[in-house]
Amino acid sequence: MARALYARAMARDFIRFLLALCLWITSLPDVTADSYRCGRTVVRNGDPVLKLLTVCGEPRLRAIGEGFIRIDGVRKKARVQRWYYTRSNRSLEHVVLIYGGRIAAIEVGGRRPVRAADREHP
Repeated sequence: MARALYARAMARDFIRFLLALCLWITSLPDVTADSYRCGRTVVRNGDPVLKLLTVCGEPRLRAIGEGFIRIDGVRKKARVQRWYYTRSNRSLEHVVLIYGGRIAAIEVGGRRPVRAADREHP
């Protein structure tokens, strides 16, 4: 009987651990990347905005705000432009941070519903 109670307690603790792990994983911030593929071409951190526009086209949304970027090797909070790209319903949203006319960072977000009018890359 003591073994059965111990096994139940262990199972309960394990389920609690798994639940806490799942909650922790879902609360993690967006992932950052150093490149973004548009068609057959890749844009990277440090590339000029003109290359981004030429390769990926106009973003579905442009916003101005603050973001953390690396300036001279130091991570700093700076005023940046955020350009949002989503290729299809199944693709992840990419947010390209622009600072000083260049790509400063690329964030990879979650999936979001995309209206047909928002699609720029079929």
